Amino acid sequence: LRPLPVAKKPFTRSMLGAVAARTDRTTLKGARDLAMLVVAHAGAFRGGSELCVARFPLHLVEGGAQVFVHTKTDKNIHATSPRRIPLLGAGGLSPLGVLRQYLRMSGHTTGALFRNISGGGEHARTNLNPVSYSTFSALVKHWAGELGFDAREFASHSMRHGCADDLKLAGVSTAVGMAVTNHASASAYARYGGAAARRRGAAAQRRGAVE
Repeated sequence: LRPLPVAKKPFTRSMLGAVAARTDRTTLKGARDLAMLVVAHAGAFRGGSELCVARFPLHLVEGGAQVFVHTKTDKNIHATSPRRIPLLGAGGLSPLGVLRQYLRMSGHTTGALFRNISGGGEHARTNLNPVSYSTFSALVKHWAGELGFDAREFASHSMRHGCADDLKLAGVSTAVGMAVTNHASASAYARYGGAAARRRGAAAQRRGAVE
C-alpha cells in the first residue's frame, strides 16, 4: 500500500532570498538553479512537472513573459496551456530577470527552457536534455536542508505553496492570489500555503464576523 500523501511545507520568499544570497550566479549551474526556484515560486506553474517541460518560444507580454506547456489537464495530445513568468517577484527577485540571465549564459534559444548541464566551471554547457522532475525536487530539498529545515518536508510543490503562503500573509485577496497562482478553484487555492497563512485568514474571518 502506498503511504498517504503528506502536504509539503511552503518554500517562502524569505527562504528564496537566503538561497539567492548564497548562490553563485556567475556559474551556469548556479544561474539555472536559481532561475528554476524563482520562476517556480512565482506560482503559475503547477509544480515541477510543468516547469521542467516549459519550452521556447518565450513570448513577451505585459508585466513579464509567457510560455506554453502541455499539462495533465490538456486532453488533446497537442494542446498547450499558457504559464506566466512575471517581471516582478518576491524579495526583489525578478523571475523573468533571473531566467534571462541563465538563458544568456546558456546560449540556447530552442527546446526546453531548463536543461541539464554537462561539464563544470568554464567548460559547463547545457545539453539537449531537459531537467527532470526528480532533479528539481532534489534541488528544493537540498536548499531546504542547507537553510536548516527538514528536507523531507519539502519537494517541488513547496514552491507553489510558498507563493500562496506569501500572498496570503501579505493580505492579497483570493481573486488576485488565484490569478497569480493560476488556480481555477477558490477551494483548491484555500488548501495552498502554510499554517501562518491559514491563521491570518481565520483571524480576518473572525474580524469580519464581529464587524
